[in-house]
Amino acid sequence: MKNLPQNINRLVAKVENGEIRVRYSEELSEDIERTSNKLVVAIIIAALLVGSSWIIQIDKGPMVWGMPILGFLGFAASGVLGVGLVIYILRYRKI
Repeated sequence: MKNLPQNINRLVAKVENGEIRVRYSEELSEDIERTSNKLVVAIIIAALLVGSSWIIQIDKGPMVWGMPILGFLGFAASGVLGVGLVIYILRYRKI
């Protein structure tokens, strides 16, 4: 820790002089994109679950099996998306 400022100065100097290069990896870029896509779907699923839970608490409007139809559709959509995401992850994971 005592030498950290000196090490950072050396690192910055090497970057400025072109001694350090960052290589672009297409495979890494694709991995990051796939991971971020899965994360976006997971966030959408979570939002559907939370929103559907709030709607179900209202107990008004057209009902299906004792719950508002909009809440039921939200739970159904999140279930379908969740199962699809799990299948995608299991099918395309790298070993």
